[in-house]
Amino acid sequence: MAKGMFEVSYAPGGEIILRFRPKELRVLPEDTKDHMKAASREFLLAFRTFLDACVTRVEQAEGTTRARRRTRVPVQEEK
Repeated sequence: MAKGMFEVSYAPGGEIILRFRPKELRVLPEDTKDHMKAASREFLLAFRTFLDACVTRVEQAEGTTRARRRTRVPVQEEK
């Protein structure tokens, strides 16, 4: 069975995995390579915004959790 330039793995309800074979990509026209580089960059930018959103959610959850754990402790001054 001949291997293609890339392989896609997908499981319903799971993740999608794309695997590119660099040696096979050498035969692509330059325009295609340029588009793939641009698409890769766009994917990375999209992934960055996804990670930023995840970090924001974690920070918000930590802030909420900390707020729930706080209790007021009365302090008496010594005279």
